[in-house]
Amino acid sequence: LVNNQWQVLEAHDNPPVYASAGGVHMSAPSWARFLREVLRVEAGTSTIVTPAVGRVTTTGVVATSGSDMYALGWAVTSRSWAEGRTLTHSGTNTGNHSVTWMAPLRGFAVLAVTNCYDGTDTARSARALDVVASRLIAFYNTGR
Repeated sequence: LVNNQWQVLEAHDNPPVYASAGGVHMSAPSWARFLREVLRVEAGTSTIVTPAVGRVTTTGVVATSGSDMYALGWAVTSRSWAEGRTLTHSGTNTGNHSVTWMAPLRGFAVLAVTNCYDGTDTARSARALDVVASRLIAFYNTGR
């Protein structure tokens, strides 16, 4: 967003210093398959890695606030709709933005993505993605 106007970005991505995951890129369907595999790891049913190896990336290692933890890319917290532990991640390459929430105890995840980003994690794109994720969670819980 420049002067309150959306800008078209071509061949845009984070500088390498921000590419903590090595600059991984994938389609939304591929990301959904990845999330499904993380849920399988959490359930102990992965056919790719053992639960002990897989959980290395989803076990909190740094306290962030209260009982919340950071786990190598995931914020680990607790929500009632998840019946306990959740994994969440919000990220951007300053051209696109995404958020995911996972409820391992329920075997459930949502992924919301947009091809826009407007500056900060409290920006309109972040708020819009939070609304979409919340609506998807509510739909999963209530069917409406």
